[in-house]
Amino acid sequence: MELEREKSKSLDENGDYIFRFEIFHHLNNQKLYEEPVIEFLRRLLASVLEVVVLTHGNKDVSVDGFKLGKDEDTIYKIWKDNKILRQEDRSS
Repeated sequence: MELEREKSKSLDENGDYIFRFEIFHHLNNQKLYEEPVIEFLRRLLASVLEVVVLTHGNKDVSVDGFKLGKDEDTIYKIWKDNKILRQEDRSS
């Protein structure tokens, strides 16, 4: 019975799997932008880049920022000081 209840939490009404992704907590104390949408996107990208390596043409790509389609002139940093946070930097 418990297994059935747990299974139902991970499926939607169509029986499709619901993917949940936790934003890493060490990013919460490193707010870079006042705009909530920009800060959300920054934290989401940083969290994804913790577990995924982007590639282009079969080569790894190092990403340090992003821009919005509506404003191609503004580039937003993903990490503080545009450095990828290593494990030892995460506590600060």
